[in-house]
Amino acid sequence: MKMDKIEYQEIVDYTTSNCKRAIANIPAHLEKMETYLPDKLQSAKISPIKKLARLYDAMEIMAEYLDGFTACSSGCSNCCHYPVTVSGVEADFIKKNEKLRINNNPSEPHPSKYRGVPCVFLKEGKCSIYRSRPFACRNMVSMAKTNKICDVRHAFDNNVPMLAQLGFKKSYEMIRNESGDVHAPYDIRDLFKAI
Repeated sequence: MKMDKIEYQEIVDYTTSNCKRAIANIPAHLEKMETYLPDKLQSAKISPIKKLARLYDAMEIMAEYLDGFTACSSGCSNCCHYPVTVSGVEADFIKKNEKLRINNNPSEPHPSKYRGVPCVFLKEGKCSIYRSRPFACRNMVSMAKTNKICDVRHAFDNNVPMLAQLGFKKSYEMIRNESGDVHAPYDIRDLFKAI
């Protein structure tokens, strides 16, 4: 069931203006936090896993602000049916915090392999490792009015504006590089079994 062009354009128009509203009203301390986070993390004399935890903490603070602009809410699990990339350092973070074992022989990464397949950590419509969820999940913030565009039946057919969050992305890539992770990210379903 494809979305018609008029409905899709209405979603794009709303999402575009909502992104602009969110950016225009962002508190100065949050803007500063994201801007300077890559440099702060790079100079911190702590392990990549601890840097990842600090990045995630900063993203949670930003998420609290964005809560007033997003269609994302507890119980919506549309994005949990997308491919979920996980870097090596994130897999180690999940393993450590959730006390899980990593599959040491994952299949080769394939971008669309898990399109429409629920994440192994999706339980009763909620993420069972929410506090340890990877960057890809944390960075997936719908700025649409409703979650309809996030439904896997529509999500890959259309491009909808999203917030760039460049400071967070730069921090994430720096942490990956520092950890020595040079491999293409795997899907979370390849690295972990259902719990």
